[in-house]
Amino acid sequence: METLPAPYIVAVDPAAWPRFAWATLAGGLVTGAGLGTSPSDVPAGPAGRCTWVMERPMDYVGFGVAHRDLDRLRRTLAGLEAFAVARGDTVAYVTPHQWKGNVPKPVHHRRSLRVLGVGDLKVAGPDDPGYDHNVVDALVLGITRAGRVGRGGTNAKHGR
Repeated sequence: METLPAPYIVAVDPAAWPRFAWATLAGGLVTGAGLGTSPSDVPAGPAGRCTWVMERPMDYVGFGVAHRDLDRLRRTLAGLEAFAVARGDTVAYVTPHQWKGNVPKPVHHRRSLRVLGVGDLKVAGPDDPGYDHNVVDALVLGITRAGRVGRGGTNAKHGR
């Protein structure tokens, strides 16, 4: 995934309209993370200086029942995109495969969360009380976009 030098990143893991998980980063550090039902729930950086990076759901052959769910996810993304564009922010989409690869979610989260440091907001991981996989997905999407981890939660510099 391409990284951008934007000083502020809003990463979004969509859920059925109007729910979504979000994480915010400033200068590559995690400043917030949570669940929202309105774009105004997100404490984004200054208008016109944010990149909203959102996971675009993919249609896969053989998952016909899930396509109705994907339509709801796309409505969530459309609402968030309209909000971001109205603020003058940039919007970028990535597919799950681009940033997660085929790594199982708990492994991916553990790998990725280990890069968080003193300046980052701490969030609950797979083995911790209060863990929410959607919030951690948003956070990991953000730190991936910032170039702190590579695809699948690998070390961004070494590919491991």
